[in-house]
Amino acid sequence: MTPSRNILKKLENKAIIIEYIRGSAGNLVGRIIASDNKFYWDHDMNNSYEYESNPIKWPKGDYKARANTCESRYGFFDTTITSVEGRNSILKAMKAKKLYIFRLNSSLRHLNNTIKVIRIVGINNRNNRPSLYTTHSVKEFYKPIKHPNTYNLNINNLTSTDYNIFKKEYIGLCNNLNLTPNIEEVRNFLLIWKDKQK
Repeated sequence: MTPSRNILKKLENKAIIIEYIRGSAGNLVGRIIASDNKFYWDHDMNNSYEYESNPIKWPKGDYKARANTCESRYGFFDTTITSVEGRNSILKAMKAKKLYIFRLNSSLRHLNNTIKVIRIVGINNRNNRPSLYTTHSVKEFYKPIKHPNTYNLNINNLTSTDYNIFKKEYIGLCNNLNLTPNIEEVRNFLLIWKDKQK
């Protein structure tokens, strides 16, 4: 067993992974999921100029890095498990008996078939994020797959301006992860996020 296998085995019931192509809103999805009380989040992870631990309250002073992508700290899998600050963040989550959210640009299914994966799928040319495309080389988004530990989340539907399309996708995510729906607050955050993409 490689160290990655061991780490994933220890995290099976303590974390989920968001699998996404860079530029397909992995940070956004992480924040939406983290707004449920069963997930760990704190002001340090929030990466805001304000002391705030609500992951879906857009700060007046914006986020510190790439505000339009609402980047958070201690979420990218490789850097989190290898940094002292990242490991401390994971330990805080475990001590609080909360689930941890990791983001990843590649698949770990070959190392672990059990840990829950939210796979962001969609069509990149409909996401309309010109400010992001100046800084990211966006590839085609992931396509849906059928796998027991994987939920395919359509980012185009989640970020749709059509309320009913958004709501259906969001409720599907909530049902899959057993989240308590927080429709209005999530929707408000998404609308601010969409406005920042122009």
